[in-house]
Amino acid sequence: MQIHRANAYTFLSGRPVFLLRSPDEITWVMETFTDHVDHSLTESALPRLVEHLTLPEGWTYKARTLDRDLTITTHGLAHVTSDNLANMYQDCVDGVNNFDPWE
Repeated sequence: MQIHRANAYTFLSGRPVFLLRSPDEITWVMETFTDHVDHSLTESALPRLVEHLTLPEGWTYKARTLDRDLTITTHGLAHVTSDNLANMYQDCVDGVNNFDPWE
């Protein structure tokens, strides 16, 4: 989905990020997680979240510790998606990010 907003997220070096990768090789970075669907979900469970996800064909999930700060800046239109547990992700396209964290 698309939403209108102007914001910046900074994910710090040395910290984990949780990523989806679509079949067209777009990286999506988790911006929020929730326990509304899975009441047992906690932040400490996110590295193993793939065990609980039902992803569409061709999509993958991974956790990664950043080796530098990741910044995602949106000025207007953001593209977001959710997984089957209602966690939200923003895409890394169109120059909104300073690097692709999947690599």
